[in-house]
This record gives sequence, C-alpha cells and structure tokens, in this order.
Amino acid sequence: MTFKETKGLIRSDYYRLRESFSFAKFIRDLIFNSSFKTTFWLRIGNYLNSKRNAVAKMLKLLVELKMWRNTNRTGIQIKIGTEIGPGLNIHHISGIIMSPEVKIGKNFTIYQGVTVGRVHSGKKAGVPTVGDNVTAFAGSKILGNIKIGDNVIIGANAVVLSDGQCDRGRNPCQNHITKPQLIEYEEKHNSRYSHSISDSLRQLLKAAAGNSHHSAADAQERGIVCDGSGEG
Repeated sequence: MTFKETKGLIRSDYYRLRESFSFAKFIRDLIFNSSFKTTFWLRIGNYLNSKRNAVAKMLKLLVELKMWRNTNRTGIQIKIGTEIGPGLNIHHISGIIMSPEVKIGKNFTIYQGVTVGRVHSGKKAGVPTVGDNVTAFAGSKILGNIKIGDNVIIGANAVVLSDGQCDRGRNPCQNHITKPQLIEYEEKHNSRYSHSISDSLRQLLKAAAGNSHHSAADAQERGIVCDGSGEG
C-alpha cells in the first residue's frame, strides 16, 4: 500500500462525514469525532502494517496503542489489518466489532451494536465478505462464511447467517434484510444444542402467549422469531 492510496482512503472516509474539506474542521474531527478518529488511525495503521522496515514497525506499535485506547473509550473494535474499502462511515459508536479477516467493499455504513464476525465451526465456518454500498443498521449481526452483495441494506437487529444478494429487479437496486432472524445450524455435532435452544424459545413463547392472550403462531407472524425456514 502506498502513502498516496492511504491518503485517498482517508479522504474518502472524511467526505462520508463532511460535504466539504477545511483543514480546521479536519483537525477538529480528528480530535473530537470518535468515528473519524477510528477510521483515520485504521488507515494509518494499515499503511504501516504493509511496510517491513523497523521505523514502520515502531510507529505501528504507537498506532496500535492509540487504537486500543480508542476502543476502550468508544467500544469500536476494528483492528489494524482489517480490509475495508474507501468511504467507511461509522454513524454511531459503541458495541461495534469486526473480525480482522473480514473483507468489506467501498462505502460501508455501520451503526452502533453491529458485529461482522467469525463462525468457528460447521458449514458456515469463516468470516463474511461484504460488497459495496452496504448499510448495517443498529444491532445487526453478519456472521460466518457468507457473502453480502452490493447495495444491501441490513435492518436493525437482523442476524444474517446466509448470503444476501441484491435484487436487481429493484430500482434503485436494494435488498432489505429487515426482520430479526433466528437461524439454527443443522450439523450433527451441534444439532442437540440447537434443539435445546429452540425448545427453550418455544417454552418462552408459549408462556408469553399465555400472559398476553396471543398464540405462538401470532408471535411468529409479528416477526418475533423465525423458525429457521427463512419465513417469519
């Protein structure tokens, strides 16, 4: 990675935050804006990480310390080496976690409480690949070896464990994943665990239905729980 490419990434991130550039505003945002501070030091850290000389390694340690302190203050956990395209925009801080091995395209917009993380076993073991112009709203989770296509919008509190591609019949092309989803793995080694979770949830739904005079089916129709078939 060249320093020119790094400057281009920082510039693209900044223009997701501000419509125009001024040096005074840039310095102010670098000091006081927690979101831009995170993206700025991530880009600098990735640049230093691509170098192998002793000076770059020493400077990288200082940047890692800066990002560690920023993580403790903001709750944004994005490590040096995470591959994210230009135009990263962190709308709100707190509870944001990304696995260092994820691959994310350009103009990624992320809100508070979002996880883009690894699944450690089973058919979906691995990390996500996220396309361009994707928005992940508050509380959403993108987990495992899946692919999220371009222009996908992931709704608040959605748990995405399968591929999400753009419906090209839409104009503009957007695919909305809006409902919270509970998707269970069916591999033999953890099927007992999945069934125990499912049974516990069904018992909770039945108890809630008894208290509120609604059936579990009604609860499912309102989007409270997905039965794993993708409907809900």
